[in-house]
Amino acid sequence: MLILSRNIGETLRIGKEAEIEIEAVSHDQVQLRVHSAPQAVISLPAPARRKLPKVRFKRRRRV
Repeated sequence: MLILSRNIGETLRIGKEAEIEIEAVSHDQVQLRVHSAPQAVISLPAPARRKLPKVRFKRRRRV
């Protein structure tokens, strides 16, 4: 699994030849560019960060 929002700007190497670069296009769009075939560009919707569940910590009361 690939976490796109964390890996923007990274170049991933798949196998011996294929290199995929992750580019950010806008706040809701992520683009994957394949180096061996520059015309092949895959656009994906970026996961919205605000949809992540908020974690609330309960304060421990000292007795």
